[in-house]
Amino acid sequence: MNKTVLKTALCVALASSMFVGCTSTTKTTTQKKEIKKPTKDSQGRPLWVSNPDFGGNIGVVSIVSKKKIKNKKKLHYIAKLKAQAAFESRKGTRVDANSQASISSDGSSSYEENIKTSSNSVQTVSLIEKAKFEDKDNYYLWMVKEK
Repeated sequence: MNKTVLKTALCVALASSMFVGCTSTTKTTTQKKEIKKPTKDSQGRPLWVSNPDFGGNIGVVSIVSKKKIKNKKKLHYIAKLKAQAAFESRKGTRVDANSQASISSDGSSSYEENIKTSSNSVQTVSLIEKAKFEDKDNYYLWMVKEK
């Protein structure tokens, strides 16, 4: 009986060591490749230029030609006014800003805005400047509804 118990104990010990060896874990690391989403369109402009609601925002893009206006502050000011006007053209929306401008440099540029509505369901919103971009010919301003 001693031999049988000894053989059984030996077999159990051998099987246990093989089982432990088979189930030992080795740490393997896998690196995830980040898939970069495109940030520019085929013409090299930011994606928001052609999609003002990019990234889940509610926005507008104003484009001002740089041919007649060379001053950057004036370009930005006019772009901001155009963006506000474009956003207000959405039905039932009023941008919380005074929109009167008069700019005269090598010509006379002016913009006035008086919006009257007969409806009581006008929504007042605030716009924030999200980004700006320039190419050779134009100045782009992206404004989005403040969340």
